[in-house]
Amino acid sequence: MYMADAVTRRELLTNRRKKAGQSSHIKKDWPTPRVAKIYRKFLDDKPAPYYPPVKEYKPIPITPSGRQTTVDWNDAAAAHLLRRTLFAPTFQEIITAGTDTLENTMDTILADQDQPVPPGNWVNEPPPQYNSLTQDEIRELVALYFQRQFTIIGWWIKRMATQPMSIVENMTLFWHNHFATSFEGVFYPQAMYQQNAVFREHCLGNFRELLRRVTFGPAMMIWLDTTSSTVYHPNENFARELVELFTMGVDNYNQTDVEEAARAFTGYATNGVNTNYSYNQVTGYGNYWQQNHNFGSKTFLERKFFSNRKL
Repeated sequence: MYMADAVTRRELLTNRRKKAGQSSHIKKDWPTPRVAKIYRKFLDDKPAPYYPPVKEYKPIPITPSGRQTTVDWNDAAAAHLLRRTLFAPTFQEIITAGTDTLENTMDTILADQDQPVPPGNWVNEPPPQYNSLTQDEIRELVALYFQRQFTIIGWWIKRMATQPMSIVENMTLFWHNHFATSFEGVFYPQAMYQQNAVFREHCLGNFRELLRRVTFGPAMMIWLDTTSSTVYHPNENFARELVELFTMGVDNYNQTDVEEAARAFTGYATNGVNTNYSYNQVTGYGNYWQQNHNFGSKTFLERKFFSNRKL
């Protein structure tokens, strides 16, 4: 019996996009219909990226020295641990960890890390007023944003390769794969950088807070269409992904739960950098939210939530 190789969710989505065309995730009206049209043509005109073959990683064999600082803790055990928590630990890191105690090594690996210096001051740059731009100016902006996407990728890969002895970058990548988004559909490199910073800040913390930050960050709001979901036309894309892929999994909810959750996420919007959600007040704000949010009660997982329930 033939059995297909297992694939990750990100690989599955990537393969679907390849079959549908390079620009399949570009939204026809984001950030404006005119910009989306130029962006789609820009990507379609680009040659397919080349990915060199990955060489098989052969770990350096570590021979146990017989030295044990705790039970069963030695150089071989340190190598086993670090290869599963870091990206390609160095020989010196393995020897240092094997010399130290397991407790101290774990404290180092799990310690909080400061946010790295961002790839540029543009990460907080507000989006332009597209109506005032010419076609050529929009093309230049699209090319600039495209280049900045690769600037972020290079910046992050360098961070992975030069990280201190910490699990933070590994967990940042883990959450990036869990909440699968991409530059292609989001468009704004500022939004993707913000999301990367959220993963890094909350990767070892409370999942509820991480989920809240991702949900109301500009990248996810764009990616799964929260920014276009209103009381008059609720969009179920994010609600369905939330219950099926991000949290509970299949067979733990029904279609009514998706519809009710979609109503709860109406009225939120982003310009690609900022949103109309207040993390301090734990609710939306502003005229657009007041006019487009569904303030009625919702029944989710057979529990009733009233309009003043904060998200």
